[in-house]
Order: sequence, then structure tokens, then C-alpha cells
Amino acid sequence: KVVETQKEIAECKDLISQSDEKCRMIAEICSAISVEKLKEESAAIVEIEKDIILIKSEKKRVENELKRIKKSASKMESVPCGTSFPNCKFIRDSYKDSQKIEPQAKQLESTIEILSKAKKSLQKIKKTNPDDQIKKHEALTLKKSLIEVDMSKARNKVESLSERIEDYKVKLFEDQKKLDTMKARFIDDESDPRILAIKKSK
Repeated sequence: KVVETQKEIAECKDLISQSDEKCRMIAEICSAISVEKLKEESAAIVEIEKDIILIKSEKKRVENELKRIKKSASKMESVPCGTSFPNCKFIRDSYKDSQKIEPQAKQLESTIEILSKAKKSLQKIKKTNPDDQIKKHEALTLKKSLIEVDMSKARNKVESLSERIEDYKVKLFEDQKKLDTMKARFIDDESDPRILAIKKSK
């Protein structure tokens, strides 16, 4: 029983040692992951995506306005006097719109550039996969906790088995004392006819 129990203790200690190494490795990996930074990046992705929707909407508005003023300005081409009389009621609005074409085109160009930068920023942050890394960190943390629970159980088992061995040793010691007492009594009672009879039977 003692040998079997000692074998169990050795197995438990080996498990504790392996588990402790796993926990150390997980702790190293987790320490290299900044959850707060990843959460900031994840929030940034949401914000940039919202911004992109707004910029696309603004781009569409600017494009439509540019089309409108170009169409309006083109009316002057069909008027014989052209731009000679900008205050003429027939071409007054068209003339004003013709003056807006260049600024509107520049605004469109600027909006497209902002949209392009926003998309590049989004792609850059998405490459780090912050949400996936956060999930990985959470999974590793959970795994470490489960390993620590198993280690605690193994330590408790080692303690329980060690106590059992001590109990075995005490019992063995007591049994040995009883045996020694019996041997001593056997020697002292050599004159007893029953003892002599046992010896002769051997």
C-alpha cells in the first residue's frame, strides 16, 4: 500500500510540475498582450467604420451637387449671349453655378482623399485582429484558471496521500511493536508445555 501510494504522489507531483510550466508559459503569452490597447483598437475600428459611412454620404452629396451645377452651367452654352450678360435673368443662376464648379470639384477631390485615408487606417488596424486577440487572451486566461484548479486538486491529493502514508507508518510501527511483544512473550514462555509442543511440531 505504501509503495502504491508513493507512486500516486509521484504522479501527482509530476502533474503539478507540468501544469506549473504550462501556467508560466500562458502567463508570458498573456503579459505580451495589452488588452487595453486591443480594446482601444477595436473601438477605433467601430469609429472609423462610422466615419467612412459619413464620408461616403458626404462624397455622394458633393458629387450630386457637382453634377447639378455642371448641368446648370451648361445652359449658358445654348444661350446666344453666353457669359456676356451674367445678370441676365435667363442665365443668372447658371452663371453663379459655373463659378462654383472649380471649388466643388476641389471639395470632391478632398473628400475622396479623406475617404481613402480612412479606409487605409481601417485596413491597418484590422490587420492586428484586435477582437480575435482579445478572445485569445480570454481563452488563455480561462485555461490558466482551469489548470490552476487542477493543480490545487493535485496538491490536496498529495497532502491527503502523504497523511495516509504517515498513517500506514504509524500502523506498521504499532504492528511491529505488537510482533516484538509477541516474540518476547514467546521466548519468555519457552517453559510453557504448549510452546514446547509447538516447537516440537516444527
